[in-house]
Amino acid sequence: LNDVSSVFDGLELIYAFIDKLNSRFVSTFVTCSKGCSHCCNMDVQMTTLEAEYIVRATGIAHNIDTPLTTGHKTPCPFLSKMRVCTIYTYRPLVCRTYHVVSDPNLCSTSGVEVLQYGGTHGHMGNPAYRAAMEWVHFQNQHGDVHSTVKDIRNFFPYRPLSTI
Repeated sequence: LNDVSSVFDGLELIYAFIDKLNSRFVSTFVTCSKGCSHCCNMDVQMTTLEAEYIVRATGIAHNIDTPLTTGHKTPCPFLSKMRVCTIYTYRPLVCRTYHVVSDPNLCSTSGVEVLQYGGTHGHMGNPAYRAAMEWVHFQNQHGDVHSTVKDIRNFFPYRPLSTI
């Protein structure tokens, strides 16, 4: 893909495919459910491409000059007080591919590891997720946007008024 609009069209197709895969297959065995948002307090690594997509889709400004930070314990800036993702339709790929298979009560227990489905690293998890992640990272590195990977809080350091 060579122009920015077609890259965003491609990203929407990838997101739609992953969402369909999740609703028809992954949802049959994971324990994640609407309203559960413990994972929204973890690091949410995303590409500049995905940040630009959120900006285009929502009009919410971002900052590409902030450095990468890790080890977050605070909620994602797009998580409302009602524990709902306010950009759910436009959320990054990592949010679409993180699923828990173990007891969901473990997610809120500090220091406990949960059994996860969908990891894209180390040749584990779902190959469709891995292929989607590779496409996103390739487009991010070779596209017209300044390519980087940072936490969502680095791109969007302040909670938009609509999520407070």
